[in-house]
Amino acid sequence: MFNPRTFLEFARQLSLPNLGEVEYSTAIGRAYYSVFLVAREELNARGGEVKQQSPIYANLEHSKVRERFRTGRFKHSGVASRLRDLYLLKVRADYEIAGNAITKEHVDQALEYADYIFRVFDRLLFRGSTVFQDQP
Repeated sequence: MFNPRTFLEFARQLSLPNLGEVEYSTAIGRAYYSVFLVAREELNARGGEVKQQSPIYANLEHSKVRERFRTGRFKHSGVASRLRDLYLLKVRADYEIAGNAITKEHVDQALEYADYIFRVFDRLLFRGSTVFQDQP
């Protein structure tokens, strides 16, 4: 099974100084998907029921994952707020192309959010992961 945490390492490679918006936008997207995919799989494996059966409804998974950290058994305000902000950075990087430059500072912020979220996953919410045994 592919470990989505490798996306975060790829994002770091695209966060070097003096790269352009294409690299920085891609880095933000990979940082987000690294966190999102791990969260989705871990939540689903632990009864969080976020994964959709049909790919037609896959877009609903994003809001369901964010919701699980806002309320209920997996509630964690730090993860909830940073995941929301990381998602908003991804949306900005993916969809807002006119007059909205993506900079290294945006990437650094995305990486900071992802690092924080993974620390909480590993130390608190998803300790003893059985989904991704080969964590980097």
